[in-house]
Amino acid sequence: MVDNEERYVGSYDIKRHVHLSGVSKYDRPHLTVIKEGTTRTEWLNGTDATLAEYTIRITNDGDRALSPIQVRDIFPPGTQYVRSTIRPAKLEPAFADWTLAHLGIGDTIVIGLTLNVTEIAQGNLVNRIDVCGSYSGGSVCSGNYSVQEFSWLACCPPTVHLSKKAWLKEMDPTIVHYRIVVANRADDSVAVTVIDQLPASMTLLDASIEPNTNAGGQIIWALTDIPAGESRSIDYTARASRDGGFTNTVHIDAVAINGDSSDTAEAAAYIEINATGAAPGTFMYGGWEPPAWNLTSPDSVLTMEPELELVIESPED
Repeated sequence: MVDNEERYVGSYDIKRHVHLSGVSKYDRPHLTVIKEGTTRTEWLNGTDATLAEYTIRITNDGDRALSPIQVRDIFPPGTQYVRSTIRPAKLEPAFADWTLAHLGIGDTIVIGLTLNVTEIAQGNLVNRIDVCGSYSGGSVCSGNYSVQEFSWLACCPPTVHLSKKAWLKEMDPTIVHYRIVVANRADDSVAVTVIDQLPASMTLLDASIEPNTNAGGQIIWALTDIPAGESRSIDYTARASRDGGFTNTVHIDAVAINGDSSDTAEAAAYIEINATGAAPGTFMYGGWEPPAWNLTSPDSVLTMEPELELVIESPED
C-alpha cells in the first residue's frame, strides 16, 4: 500500500519517476534460477516428434535492481530449437541467448522453451542455463540445469572425485573455513549439483561461489560445466555458536553433459571448536538428562535392619 499526499502552491514544472519493487531475500545481489523440463509427443513437420519442454524461472531475490540480464540456454546434444515464449536475441544450433532489459528487486521472469529431441539424442537430456545480471558497481551470475531420462544409459558412470576439508580461522577460532573440491576424471564434461549440510549451531558467512539456495542449513550449488580433467573448488566460511565437535557432510550428483551416464559421491569433514564460550550440546541421553540425585552420598545410604530372627531347630532338639 502506498499513501502519498502532496500540496503545491504556485507554478511548477515537476518531473518524477517512481519505481516500486518487491522484497529482497538476500542482503546482497543475488539471482535464483530454476529450470524444469518434461517430454511429450507432438505432430511436428509431418511426423510424431518427441519434444522437450522447459520452463526457465529467473528471480531477482537480491537487494539490487538488475539491468540488463543476459541469459544463455545450452541445448542437450541431439536436440533442436523449435520455439520459445520470448524471442531469442541470438540463436545458434547449440544454444539460444536472451537479453532482458530490467529485473527489479523481487521480480521474476519466466521463459518457455521447446526443443525437438532427434534420433541421435541418448541417455539423459541435460539442458543447462547460465544467467548474469548487471548493477551499478558489478554483476551477479547464477546457473542451473535440468536432467531428463530419455533412453538407456551407458554402463559406466563418469569418474568424479569429491573431497572436503575444514580448518579454523587463526584470528577468530569460532569461524571455520571449509573447502569442497570436485574433480572431473571423466572423458567428457559434467554438470554437478553440490549439496552441503551445515551442522546445527552453524551459520554460513560467505562463499567463493554464490549458492543457488541456502535454507535450513542446506547449501546447494549447481555447477553447470566442469570440463574433462579439470576441477572446481568451493571455499566458504561458517560461524559456530557453541563449542563441541562438528561433522559437515557434502553430497554431489554428477551427470555427463553428453547424457550417457551419471554418478554420485559423498565426503565429510570434522572439526572441534572451543572458543565460543557456549557449552557444547550433549546427546548422551537423547535429549533427556538424569535427575541430580546423589545416590552415593553417605546421608543417602540405605540400610536394612531385620525385623525377625529366623531360627531353625533340628528334630532331635
